[in-house]
Amino acid sequence: MELKIALGILVAVVVLTAVLSGAVIDHYSPLSVWHKVMLVPLAFTAVVFIPLSIALPVALLVGTAILVLRWMGVIGPRAAQGEKSAREILDERFARGEIDKDEYEERGLLLSS
Repeated sequence: MELKIALGILVAVVVLTAVLSGAVIDHYSPLSVWHKVMLVPLAFTAVVFIPLSIALPVALLVGTAILVLRWMGVIGPRAAQGEKSAREILDERFARGEIDKDEYEERGLLLSS
């Protein structure tokens, strides 16, 4: 007797699962309307919004990391500040004796103007 009840419950669960999943839907049944109205838009929403819910936080993290690295000067235009300025190069050339005092002063005035 208990086996018949368990088997009946199992069959009812399998049939109900098949009907609710859309596998066995009559075109005129109320479940058909429910399936078309509720499950199809739900599936479309999942297809659209699940990838967005993954991509959006990743894009925000990557964008924030890039902005922080640029602000710190690790990447971007401030990262190249290790190069010497024109004034430093002029001072070094004068110190090495490549240019004389007159040329140094003349170029220094051009740089400062």
